[in-house]
Amino acid sequence: MRFSSRALLAVCLLAGFPVLILALVAGLVVLEIYAIGHSPFGAVKLAIFTVPAGYALIRGLFELERHRANEESGVLVTPETQPELWALVRGLAAEVGTRPPDDIRLVPAVNAAVAEETRLLGLRAVRRHLYVGAPLLAGLNTGELRAVLAHELAHYSNQDTRLAGLTYRGERTMRGTLARLDPSDWFQRLVRRLFVAYAKLYFKVSRAVTRRQELAADAASGRIAGPATAAGALRQIGALDTAWRFFVNNYATIGWQAGFLPRRFAEGFGLLLADSTRQAELDRIRANPDEEESPYDTHPSMAARIAALDGMPPVPATPGDERPAREILRDTEAVLDAAMQADLVEEAKRKQRVDWPTLIDHGCRHRLATISAGIFAEAERALGRPATLNTLLDAVDAGRFTVLADPDSRAADGAGPRARREFAATSARPRLTTVLQNALADAGHARWTLSWSDSAKLTLTPPFDTELEPAMDAAFDGDTAPLRTLLGKAEISLAYQPLVPTPA
Repeated sequence: MRFSSRALLAVCLLAGFPVLILALVAGLVVLEIYAIGHSPFGAVKLAIFTVPAGYALIRGLFELERHRANEESGVLVTPETQPELWALVRGLAAEVGTRPPDDIRLVPAVNAAVAEETRLLGLRAVRRHLYVGAPLLAGLNTGELRAVLAHELAHYSNQDTRLAGLTYRGERTMRGTLARLDPSDWFQRLVRRLFVAYAKLYFKVSRAVTRRQELAADAASGRIAGPATAAGALRQIGALDTAWRFFVNNYATIGWQAGFLPRRFAEGFGLLLADSTRQAELDRIRANPDEEESPYDTHPSMAARIAALDGMPPVPATPGDERPAREILRDTEAVLDAAMQADLVEEAKRKQRVDWPTLIDHGCRHRLATISAGIFAEAERALGRPATLNTLLDAVDAGRFTVLADPDSRAADGAGPRARREFAATSARPRLTTVLQNALADAGHARWTLSWSDSAKLTLTPPFDTELEPAMDAAFDGDTAPLRTLLGKAEISLAYQPLVPTPA
């Protein structure tokens, strides 16, 4: 095996961490024995500080050093189910001069990674794993996918994975040990400073090693797929990472609290990526790669990696590189759907699966109902009695806007009564609008429309789409009669109170 001097230094520092712990604990024991021989009372006082610190160090070391096998992530794909993907990976492994992985898993992350099970502290490799992010397959082209996979397989040929498991467990030990030292105790705080300084030194050295490994893997990727394609893949990964997080947080899980999940994850992510507005936003991300870098980063900055690739000699493009990477899969939509949902929590199995328009409508309705119920609860506290739509409108008629205003919004200190009233009215109007929109949705006169370009849009049926705002204007000018008339048209009782839907 070949390891750089810096990599060997990182291994030595890693091995030195438990040695430092044991040496410090041994020193505390010797100090305690010495104290017992000279002053038992002083030994007791000393033990009050040394015993908790020693216990925290030993427990953190041995509890976290135990290796726990985690359940495998993602969806396993075999050579029989996905022969084209396996053929690509095996061909790239041959090009970088390494043995191919023993298994491939598709995972719900904008990432690709390799891992290697080893024995004898990394001297003997047992089994190799390759993880490929389903969002990458959904958003990259074939050339970019080749570049990503070549980069990961180069870690095998460079033997970067041999000490990865040992390093991971060692870093967990460091973090766990530091977390167990109580910063409120002066002695443990002092000990913690010593170990923090040691950990910082280790992380600076080890992260420098991993950054060099990443640049070496990038160089292999550039030689095989072409530096322009490899650089394009890095830019695309940055954009896909943003798109995937946005998709999960704002679309895929929008109906979670209401008890719903999308029936087809991959379809939605594909539609988001294909939207012209989102494409323009992602183009800006691709054009401005991250330039920030810290001594503790595992990877060089994206800008530095792209600059290194731009300095390589060009490589002719491979025919078919522009083909979407998803086309390499068989039963594409089903496989991507399964992979994108592979690591959802157990509760997800109880969610009802619906199409995207239904998901957006139900999710937005649940959110609006929750907000509306909160506004009613705050109004009840202000009124001192149960609130209905009628009592809220009565409060507006009486100019008591504080009943509807956000309790956290306050006029500036020293403001006069009129300024306070206008300030409260400014807060009360959007909150009453929320309540009325929720009531109209409950009555079947409002629906949220799915948009991949923007937030979901609330659409009111006629005549409420044109008459609600003028009626609100009149209400906050002192006359709620138009609003009451409009509610009558919608067959909404003035005794209305919102109910938060029970999750399906």
